Amino acid sequence: MDIEVELDRILRKYKLCESHKEMRQRMYYLVQKRLDEIGKAGERVAIRCAGWHTYFLLREFSELLEVDYLIDSNPDSVIDAVKNYKIPIVSNYDQIQDQVDCIIISTFDHRDEIKQELKKFDFCEIIDLYDYLKANGYETGTEFYNFYNEPYKILIEKKQQYLKEDNLVDKEKICAELISEFLGNRDFISAFKWIEEYAVRKYKDYYKMSELKNELMLFLDKIRRTCDERQKKDIYWFWQDGLQYYIVDKMPFLSSMKAKGLWFENSYTNSAVTRSVYGNILDKELEVERYRTGKSTARNHLLTKFLIKNGYKCYKIGKEETQKIDLNEYNYAKATEQISFNVPLTELYWNALRMSIMSETPLLLLIHSGVETHIPCMAPNLDAYKFNGLEYLAKRFTKEGREEFLRHLEKCVTYLDEELMFYRNIIGDNPIKIYMSDHGDVLSEKSYKFTRDCAQTVLAIESEDIEPHHIEMMFQTSDYLELFKYILHPTVDNEKHFCREEIRINGVDFYNKDAILKYQSMGWKKYGLAYDGFITPTDRYILLATGEEMYSRREADYENVIDDPQYENRVNYFRNRLANEECGFIQINSNPKFKNSKLMYDELKQERVVKTI
Repeated sequence: MDIEVELDRILRKYKLCESHKEMRQRMYYLVQKRLDEIGKAGERVAIRCAGWHTYFLLREFSELLEVDYLIDSNPDSVIDAVKNYKIPIVSNYDQIQDQVDCIIISTFDHRDEIKQELKKFDFCEIIDLYDYLKANGYETGTEFYNFYNEPYKILIEKKQQYLKEDNLVDKEKICAELISEFLGNRDFISAFKWIEEYAVRKYKDYYKMSELKNELMLFLDKIRRTCDERQKKDIYWFWQDGLQYYIVDKMPFLSSMKAKGLWFENSYTNSAVTRSVYGNILDKELEVERYRTGKSTARNHLLTKFLIKNGYKCYKIGKEETQKIDLNEYNYAKATEQISFNVPLTELYWNALRMSIMSETPLLLLIHSGVETHIPCMAPNLDAYKFNGLEYLAKRFTKEGREEFLRHLEKCVTYLDEELMFYRNIIGDNPIKIYMSDHGDVLSEKSYKFTRDCAQTVLAIESEDIEPHHIEMMFQTSDYLELFKYILHPTVDNEKHFCREEIRINGVDFYNKDAILKYQSMGWKKYGLAYDGFITPTDRYILLATGEEMYSRREADYENVIDDPQYENRVNYFRNRLANEECGFIQINSNPKFKNSKLMYDELKQERVVKTI
């Protein structure tokens, strides 16, 4: 059974096939089609403006056409993400008058004034992508990539529009649109709530909406039975990006795993950066090791080789139902993104479910979602759409701001928890379920990537073959291979191989100029420094690249007591431990990738004094 085909049949039957998801896809396709036409015509192309809009065009469509020039009135302000494409940047049109055939306007807010500015030039074709979209029936009201990239924005705004609308005809229309939107996202919980609202209000054709709900519920029951009858032992790997350990207390379903599954009290990441966590998990690779050699493991990962040997096909679920990545071939070091922030988690869950039902072999399905718990922390149950990355971080520096952020986050994780429970109940008891996060997030100006708010992770295993119990000892992300050996063969002997008394935690210097300047502007001058050290269930020792040492007790995570005489022996123990390990720092002066890292040390008026290689 292809559940996608069956669902599409039901939605078309009730004339609900035109979801916002489909609209996003069609706009994306139209832009792709227009740029492809330009590329195939062999036209010489310039793009006006060199901000984030241009970055999106280059990132998504650079294979379709070659861009010869970027035009920006202030070349010094061009973001590094655009500069990395090595396209010549000019400040006025005279410099390219005889060298381009068309100019693409890459801005939404200022495109009218740019078109006015270009009226005096007749040497080439002027292309406004938004005029093109409008001519094809799509008027976005915002940048098309935001329209495409922000899956919950339209839902939050439509919900508020519905609540404020007094006209009953318009109110009915919005309610129907919300039902369609949620079904497009494969969010049946929310769709059913709005179908109930439609029925209670007795809007036009309310009985048909009730029939739709009944038909969908029968369809979902059919899927449950199919999952129950499946003979293969699939593994559903629910990877939630940036989910903090402490917030699980606000998630009743996930908290229930403390009694129903294998629960890890002290699971920590070796590297608090998602790309590096992939290295930890797939290849037992510390963050510094990937940058030390400049090489990356593109295929045949240690973990996937083990799973393949045990009969599994391993996939990382993509943002479209037809898109998936062979996890054994996944090059995490070179991938442009590890997570799709333009896709709701329910769509990923649905795509994984579809793959499982249609597969004749057992599958490991890595479902990596993040928009709900990582910046921008969005979910459709929010009352308003507000997002500014800098503000998002900075607001946690005050008591009031932190309380506001936590209220916001609590709503997001409530949504995540409900959807996790819904889809878990559909897939049933037979599959193995892994619930985890790759790292946490900062909570205050005292946070670092190695403090508990960032470094402690969520990890729980639900399996019919594993008796529920708690793991008190340390677990680290680079021990996932040992964990999977236990999951497939749960013996006491296998369990002890992933339990540790301490873990190594390691991070390289920030090297992205925009990120460095952003954190400096917020006063986080040390946050991006390279570090190396250890965490145990009771304490933590960290050495920064400046030579500064930090020793903290678990009960006072932010307090540095490195100079307290009562801990002298313990600190010396960690110093010796680190001295006996391979150096966790790299030489930034001889590595071009880290050319901007020196900005942090210049700001601190400190040198990198620890031994590097």
